[in-house]
Amino acid sequence: MIGRTRAGVIRFLAVVAFATGLATGAAAQTPAAPRGQYRAFWVDTFNSRFSTPGDVAAIVARAQQAHANVLFVQVRRRGDAWYLDSREPLAEGVVFTADFDPLREILARAHAIGVAVHAVVTVGPIWNQATGPASPAHVFAQHGFTPSGPVPGRQNWLTRARPGDATPATALGGYRFGLDFWLDPGHPDAAAYTVDVITHLVGAYDIDGLLLDALRYPDAIAAPVGTGDPEPSVGYNDVSLERFRRRYALPADALPAPADGAWSDWRRAQVTALLGRITLASLAIRPSLVVSVGVAATGDAPVAATPDGTEADATAWSASEPFRRAFQDWYRWSEDGLVDALVPLVYRTEHTMAGADAFVAWVRWARAHADGRQLVVAVGAYANAIEGTLRQVRRATAPATAADDPPAADGVVLFSMGAHNAPVAGNPLAVSGPRDTPYRSFDDLASGLLTGRTVSGQALEAGGPAGVFAPQTALPIPAWKLAPTTGHLRGTITVAGRDGALAADGAGVALEWVADDRRGPGGSVPPAPAAPIVAPADGGGVYGRFDLAPGRYRVLVSPIGDGVYRSTCTVTIAPGSVATLDLAVDPARPAVATCVTP
Repeated sequence: MIGRTRAGVIRFLAVVAFATGLATGAAAQTPAAPRGQYRAFWVDTFNSRFSTPGDVAAIVARAQQAHANVLFVQVRRRGDAWYLDSREPLAEGVVFTADFDPLREILARAHAIGVAVHAVVTVGPIWNQATGPASPAHVFAQHGFTPSGPVPGRQNWLTRARPGDATPATALGGYRFGLDFWLDPGHPDAAAYTVDVITHLVGAYDIDGLLLDALRYPDAIAAPVGTGDPEPSVGYNDVSLERFRRRYALPADALPAPADGAWSDWRRAQVTALLGRITLASLAIRPSLVVSVGVAATGDAPVAATPDGTEADATAWSASEPFRRAFQDWYRWSEDGLVDALVPLVYRTEHTMAGADAFVAWVRWARAHADGRQLVVAVGAYANAIEGTLRQVRRATAPATAADDPPAADGVVLFSMGAHNAPVAGNPLAVSGPRDTPYRSFDDLASGLLTGRTVSGQALEAGGPAGVFAPQTALPIPAWKLAPTTGHLRGTITVAGRDGALAADGAGVALEWVADDRRGPGGSVPPAPAAPIVAPADGGGVYGRFDLAPGRYRVLVSPIGDGVYRSTCTVTIAPGSVATLDLAVDPARPAVATCVTP
């Protein structure tokens, strides 16, 4: 694969050998395991200590104890870092061992035993305290609030509720949602900052994957006005509003209602644009990286009409909470190749009928709409007794039993290692009949995953089936990583004399296949691919396109209110890599987009 280093290939082979039991004679006698399944733990820094060598050793030991093959480790919580080589300050209120790098240590320890590490980056919320951060370099101190109030003007990057809306979930002038302050993805500077933080992490550390958490708007419902359902009052950052008004030629004081369809589409587009930008920038540095997103699975799941997606499915999806309130259009992210894996956060209680039904419904929907990308179901172990967690793992990974059933998920990630089960009164899933089940140790959870019993031998599953994490198995490596057939393109457009990249906001982008002299069998010329659809440039003038057929392309740029500019050069797309082509257009030189040399 292009971009895969020799060391990375060696480590991948070592992971396979370790996890399939080829490394030891004793393991070779265990029953054959299904090849390729995520058996993961989410290590969240609210519930797991992660700042000393002892903390890291304990985390890796737990992973090994439970036969986990990947750790999803939170390394950015609220605009901070749990690693030393960072664009952001270390987490406040946490005592770090001097000069100790938790992320580098967990990478070394986990890789040594064949366990992969996916860095979890919390994207949206950047602060959650009533007082500001101690570090003046923190993004909240720079672009959120100062002791005298909100940072004024364009330098304020926070999202907010619509001024005047009665939103009980918000505070401090509509800037705080629950406990958190969130960056607005519709602010070009906030988006650029976020991309810079993440790509620096990807370049500095040998991580196997990147999970983007809370890549969304906060859930903020305004009090209903008149009749109808309440709508999400969020996204009203001044700069994002200015861009929206300019895009739709609205008056300078126009304030769209939370239920405005164009405004809702705009907010969804900002989230999607930021995701695409992060993914392309990260893959340009580390093509083997597995990029995933923790996606909302709140409210009622849409009812899947068919496994292949239909107009009825799209209609059902448009009424869902993730689409309407989180502004995550993840139904289409996998289809468009913006992610390698979807991680739906299906946090439901298995011991209640409503929770169990909701879990099944969301898993079925996600399984039916992964569109060939990987699907890793996040199970809310923190809310379930161990009996419920084991049941949900089986439900998520159960193979299809009929021709029209959606395929099984590629595995699960248990949220979380530090909050791994809950006491349940009158637990109906207890093997001996409904009874109170206590909070149990991690040792009991690990034993349950491997044997279906607690450490003391108490049955957690009826019938004595083999444990859901036994025997060991390898991670499934995406086929498009091992043997890529398409490539990707990204770049930035600037407009001379018109505020640079900002003037390219919303510019149309098209690709034109450039014929070459390649010949197929018998001297035939392969047909040119159809002109790929490219989303408009974002607020920073950044454009991108995934999964392009290999070959040469010319880029056509159409700034809003202007003509078409054709690139003076071509760009070559190669399988498994990200090509970069930056362009400059000058209204004084119509029809020509100059290729900028890095």
